[in-house]
Amino acid sequence: MTTIKSVRFWNGNKSAYRQQFEFDVLSLLLTATADSHGHATIIDDRTDLPLAEQEGAVLEHGSDVLVTVKGNAKFAGKRFIELALSVTKQLLGQRILFARDDRVADFTTTEAIKSMSVGVPETC
Repeated sequence: MTTIKSVRFWNGNKSAYRQQFEFDVLSLLLTATADSHGHATIIDDRTDLPLAEQEGAVLEHGSDVLVTVKGNAKFAGKRFIELALSVTKQLLGQRILFARDDRVADFTTTEAIKSMSVGVPETC
């Protein structure tokens, strides 16, 4: 049996709600595996890392676990084990539209919205 004493979970750069949700998911996972791997405590590191380079190096600076979007460019070329399941249950797929007053009319029809293009910042 492999025994894990503690897990350093980098849980920064996100909303308090997401931090709590992801902490709870990790807690449940560790509880479910306690019989086979021993009890582990979570060191919940909520340090804000404002630079993409800092966030990309978080595993190299002592963190054991983090949650991020699939294909996050900050972790390209880094060594890690990816769990191919969604811990957010598509929570991050839900979006709320915010528009400036002078652009609201651009978003009033499905056709208008479909003609637009959207993107994710390169640093994600």
